[in-house]
Amino acid sequence: MSHGARIRFYLVLQYNYYEANGDRDTLEELWPVAYEQIHISLARLEGHGLVQDDDTWYCFLDWHDELNKQAGAQAVLIYNMRRALKIAHDLGKSEQEAWIRVQIRYLWDEEQEYFISGEARQVSWASQVWMILAEVVDAPLARKLLERLERNENAIGMATPYMVHHYVDALVLSGQREKAMEHIRKYWGGMLKNGADTFWELYDPEDKTFSPYGSNLVNSYCHAWSCTPSYIIRRYFS
Repeated sequence: MSHGARIRFYLVLQYNYYEANGDRDTLEELWPVAYEQIHISLARLEGHGLVQDDDTWYCFLDWHDELNKQAGAQAVLIYNMRRALKIAHDLGKSEQEAWIRVQIRYLWDEEQEYFISGEARQVSWASQVWMILAEVVDAPLARKLLERLERNENAIGMATPYMVHHYVDALVLSGQREKAMEHIRKYWGGMLKNGADTFWELYDPEDKTFSPYGSNLVNSYCHAWSCTPSYIIRRYFS
Protein backbone atom coordinates (compact mmCIF):
# COMPACT_ATOMS: atom_id res chain seq x y z
CA MET A 1 0.00 0.00 0.00
CA SER A 2 1.40 3.43 -0.95
CA HIS A 3 1.90 6.15 1.67
CA GLY A 4 -0.96 8.14 0.14
CA ALA A 5 -3.27 5.14 0.45
CA ARG A 6 -2.19 4.55 4.05
CA ILE A 7 -2.88 8.13 5.13
CA ARG A 8 -6.23 8.09 3.27
CA PHE A 9 -7.23 4.86 5.01
CA TYR A 10 -6.12 6.19 8.41
CA LEU A 11 -7.85 9.56 8.18
CA VAL A 12 -11.09 8.28 6.67
CA LEU A 13 -11.32 5.38 9.11
CA GLN A 14 -10.60 7.72 12.01
CA TYR A 15 -13.23 10.27 10.95
CA ASN A 16 -15.88 7.67 10.02
CA TYR A 17 -15.36 6.08 13.46
CA TYR A 18 -15.95 9.43 15.14
CA GLU A 19 -19.05 10.20 13.06
CA ALA A 20 -20.51 6.78 13.83
CA ASN A 21 -20.13 6.82 17.61
CA GLY A 22 -19.07 10.35 18.64
CA ASP A 23 -16.02 9.05 20.51
CA ARG A 24 -14.18 12.36 20.81
CA ASP A 25 -11.58 11.01 23.25
CA THR A 26 -10.32 8.47 20.71
CA LEU A 27 -10.34 11.09 17.96
CA GLU A 28 -8.30 13.41 20.18
CA GLU A 29 -5.84 10.63 20.99
CA LEU A 30 -5.28 9.65 17.35
CA TRP A 31 -5.16 13.16 15.89
CA PRO A 32 -1.41 13.82 16.51
CA VAL A 33 -0.54 10.74 14.43
CA ALA A 34 -2.84 11.84 11.60
CA TYR A 35 -1.40 15.36 11.68
CA GLU A 36 2.13 13.97 11.51
CA GLN A 37 1.18 11.90 8.45
CA ILE A 38 0.19 15.13 6.65
CA HIS A 39 3.61 16.64 7.36
CA ILE A 40 5.30 13.49 6.04
CA SER A 41 3.22 13.64 2.86
CA LEU A 42 3.91 17.34 2.29
CA ALA A 43 7.64 16.61 2.34
CA ARG A 44 7.13 15.11 -1.14
CA LEU A 45 6.01 18.44 -2.62
CA GLU A 46 8.04 20.73 -4.85
CA GLY A 47 8.33 24.50 -4.58
CA HIS A 48 4.82 25.31 -5.86
CA GLY A 49 3.10 23.03 -3.39
CA LEU A 50 2.58 20.22 -5.92
CA VAL A 51 3.55 16.57 -5.77
CA GLN A 52 6.91 16.06 -7.49
CA ASP A 53 6.53 14.54 -10.94
CA ASP A 54 9.36 12.02 -10.78
CA ASP A 55 10.05 8.34 -10.12
CA THR A 56 11.23 8.65 -6.51
CA TRP A 57 7.76 8.02 -5.01
CA TYR A 58 4.89 5.59 -5.51
CA CYS A 59 1.15 6.13 -5.58
CA PHE A 60 -1.22 3.46 -6.83
CA LEU A 61 -4.15 4.84 -8.82
CA ASP A 62 -4.68 2.26 -11.55
CA TRP A 63 -2.81 -0.35 -13.60
CA HIS A 64 -2.17 1.66 -16.75
CA ASP A 65 1.27 1.87 -18.31
CA GLU A 66 0.73 5.38 -19.71
CA LEU A 67 -0.90 6.95 -16.64
CA ASN A 68 0.97 9.91 -15.15
CA LYS A 69 0.16 9.99 -11.44
CA GLN A 70 1.10 13.52 -10.41
CA ALA A 71 -2.42 14.98 -10.54
CA GLY A 72 -4.03 11.88 -9.09
CA ALA A 73 -1.56 11.81 -6.22
CA GLN A 74 -2.15 15.52 -5.65
CA ALA A 75 -5.90 14.85 -5.50
CA VAL A 76 -5.44 11.99 -3.04
CA LEU A 77 -3.40 14.35 -0.87
CA ILE A 78 -6.15 16.99 -1.06
CA TYR A 79 -8.77 14.35 -0.27
CA ASN A 80 -6.82 13.41 2.86
CA MET A 81 -6.29 17.02 3.90
CA ARG A 82 -9.99 17.86 3.59
CA ARG A 83 -10.76 15.02 6.01
CA ALA A 84 -8.04 16.33 8.28
CA LEU A 85 -9.61 19.80 8.09
CA LYS A 86 -12.90 18.38 9.36
CA ILE A 87 -11.17 16.61 12.22
CA ALA A 88 -9.16 19.71 13.19
CA HIS A 89 -12.33 21.81 13.07
CA ASP A 90 -14.30 19.37 15.23
CA LEU A 91 -11.45 19.25 17.76
CA GLY A 92 -11.12 23.03 17.86
CA LYS A 93 -7.55 22.94 16.51
CA SER A 94 -7.92 26.31 14.77
CA GLU A 95 -4.21 26.93 14.11
CA GLN A 96 -3.70 23.46 12.64
CA GLU A 97 -6.89 23.81 10.61
CA ALA A 98 -5.66 27.11 9.14
CA TRP A 99 -2.24 25.64 8.36
CA ILE A 100 -3.74 22.65 6.53
CA ARG A 101 -6.07 24.88 4.50
CA VAL A 102 -3.25 26.95 2.96
CA GLN A 103 -1.38 23.81 1.84
CA ILE A 104 -4.07 22.76 -0.65
CA ARG A 105 -3.07 23.19 -4.32
CA TYR A 106 -4.45 21.68 -7.50
CA LEU A 107 -3.65 21.35 -11.21
CA TRP A 108 -6.28 22.91 -13.49
CA ASP A 109 -5.72 23.76 -17.16
CA GLU A 110 -8.04 26.60 -18.23
CA GLU A 111 -7.43 25.96 -21.91
CA GLN A 112 -8.23 22.25 -21.87
CA GLU A 113 -10.75 22.54 -19.03
CA TYR A 114 -9.33 19.46 -17.36
CA PHE A 115 -7.05 18.67 -14.45
CA ILE A 116 -3.69 17.91 -16.02
CA SER A 117 -0.76 15.76 -14.89
CA GLY A 118 2.98 15.83 -15.52
CA GLU A 119 5.12 17.71 -18.02
CA ALA A 120 3.02 16.40 -20.92
CA ARG A 121 -0.10 17.89 -19.25
CA GLN A 122 -1.79 14.54 -19.49
CA VAL A 123 -5.58 14.21 -19.17
CA SER A 124 -6.76 11.00 -17.54
CA TRP A 125 -9.90 9.61 -15.96
CA ALA A 126 -7.98 8.95 -12.75
CA SER A 127 -6.94 12.61 -12.38
CA GLN A 128 -10.46 13.96 -12.97
CA VAL A 129 -12.14 11.40 -10.71
CA TRP A 130 -9.78 11.96 -7.79
CA MET A 131 -10.05 15.75 -8.03
CA ILE A 132 -13.84 15.36 -7.85
CA LEU A 133 -13.56 13.06 -4.83
CA ALA A 134 -11.21 15.63 -3.25
CA GLU A 135 -14.06 18.17 -3.63
CA VAL A 136 -11.92 20.55 -5.65
CA VAL A 137 -15.01 21.27 -7.79
CA ASP A 138 -18.67 21.37 -6.77
CA ALA A 139 -21.28 18.89 -8.00
CA PRO A 140 -22.49 20.83 -11.10
CA LEU A 141 -18.93 21.42 -12.32
CA ALA A 142 -18.01 17.82 -11.55
CA ARG A 143 -20.90 16.61 -13.67
CA LYS A 144 -19.87 18.78 -16.62
CA LEU A 145 -16.27 17.61 -16.22
CA LEU A 146 -17.27 13.94 -16.37
CA GLU A 147 -19.55 14.58 -19.35
CA ARG A 148 -16.66 16.22 -21.24
CA LEU A 149 -14.42 13.34 -20.27
CA GLU A 150 -16.79 10.81 -21.83
CA ARG A 151 -16.38 12.58 -25.17
CA ASN A 152 -12.58 12.77 -24.92
CA GLU A 153 -11.16 9.86 -26.89
CA ASN A 154 -7.57 10.80 -26.01
CA ALA A 155 -7.94 10.72 -22.22
CA ILE A 156 -6.11 7.88 -20.45
CA GLY A 157 -8.82 5.44 -19.40
CA MET A 158 -9.45 3.13 -16.45
CA ALA A 159 -8.19 -0.45 -16.24
CA THR A 160 -9.31 -1.86 -12.88
CA PRO A 161 -12.37 -2.25 -10.63
CA TYR A 162 -10.37 -0.21 -8.10
CA MET A 163 -10.42 2.88 -10.32
CA VAL A 164 -13.94 2.23 -11.59
CA HIS A 165 -15.11 2.07 -7.96
CA HIS A 166 -13.89 5.62 -7.44
CA TYR A 167 -15.46 6.71 -10.75
CA VAL A 168 -18.83 5.38 -9.56
CA ASP A 169 -18.34 7.26 -6.29
CA ALA A 170 -17.56 10.43 -8.29
CA LEU A 171 -20.78 9.97 -10.28
CA VAL A 172 -22.75 9.86 -7.03
CA LEU A 173 -20.91 12.90 -5.66
CA SER A 174 -21.73 14.82 -8.84
CA GLY A 175 -25.43 14.07 -8.47
CA GLN A 176 -25.63 11.23 -11.01
CA ARG A 177 -26.92 8.36 -8.89
CA GLU A 178 -28.83 6.59 -11.64
CA LYS A 179 -25.82 6.76 -13.92
CA ALA A 180 -23.72 5.28 -11.12
CA MET A 181 -26.12 2.34 -10.87
CA GLU A 182 -26.13 1.96 -14.64
CA HIS A 183 -22.33 1.73 -14.64
CA ILE A 184 -22.36 -0.85 -11.84
CA ARG A 185 -24.75 -3.00 -13.88
CA LYS A 186 -22.60 -2.58 -16.97
CA TYR A 187 -19.16 -3.11 -15.40
CA TRP A 188 -19.69 -5.57 -12.55
CA GLY A 189 -22.56 -7.14 -14.46
CA GLY A 190 -20.16 -7.51 -17.38
CA MET A 191 -17.91 -9.69 -15.23
CA LEU A 192 -20.87 -11.90 -14.34
CA LYS A 193 -21.81 -12.22 -18.01
CA ASN A 194 -18.23 -13.28 -18.70
CA GLY A 195 -18.54 -16.15 -16.24
CA ALA A 196 -17.27 -14.62 -12.99
CA ASP A 197 -18.56 -16.26 -9.81
CA THR A 198 -16.49 -13.80 -7.75
CA PHE A 199 -15.37 -10.35 -8.84
CA TRP A 200 -11.92 -9.88 -10.32
CA GLU A 201 -8.95 -7.71 -9.47
CA LEU A 202 -8.60 -6.62 -13.09
CA TYR A 203 -11.31 -6.23 -15.70
CA ASP A 204 -11.02 -4.29 -18.92
CA PRO A 205 -14.15 -4.88 -21.05
CA GLU A 206 -12.10 -4.08 -24.17
CA ASP A 207 -9.29 -6.50 -23.28
CA LYS A 208 -10.36 -9.31 -20.98
CA THR A 209 -6.83 -10.78 -20.93
CA PHE A 210 -5.33 -7.56 -19.51
CA SER A 211 -2.79 -8.05 -16.75
CA PRO A 212 0.06 -5.96 -15.28
CA TYR A 213 1.71 -9.19 -14.14
CA GLY A 214 2.62 -10.64 -17.52
CA SER A 215 -0.31 -13.06 -17.68
CA ASN A 216 -3.96 -12.91 -16.65
CA LEU A 217 -3.44 -16.36 -15.09
CA VAL A 218 -1.80 -14.68 -12.09
CA ASN A 219 -4.53 -12.06 -11.64
CA SER A 220 -6.66 -12.35 -8.52
CA TYR A 221 -10.09 -13.74 -9.35
CA CYS A 222 -11.57 -13.01 -5.94
CA HIS A 223 -10.75 -9.43 -5.04
CA ALA A 224 -11.87 -6.82 -2.51
CA TRP A 225 -13.54 -4.64 -5.14
CA SER A 226 -16.44 -7.06 -5.16
CA CYS A 227 -17.65 -4.80 -2.34
CA THR A 228 -18.42 -1.88 -4.66
CA PRO A 229 -21.98 -2.79 -5.72
CA SER A 230 -23.11 -3.58 -2.18
CA TYR A 231 -21.34 -0.52 -0.76
CA ILE A 232 -22.86 1.90 -3.26
CA ILE A 233 -26.34 0.33 -3.07
CA ARG A 234 -26.42 0.21 0.73
CA ARG A 235 -24.99 3.68 1.21
CA TYR A 236 -26.91 5.61 -1.43
CA PHE A 237 -29.96 3.55 -2.44
CA SER A 238 -31.19 1.77 0.69
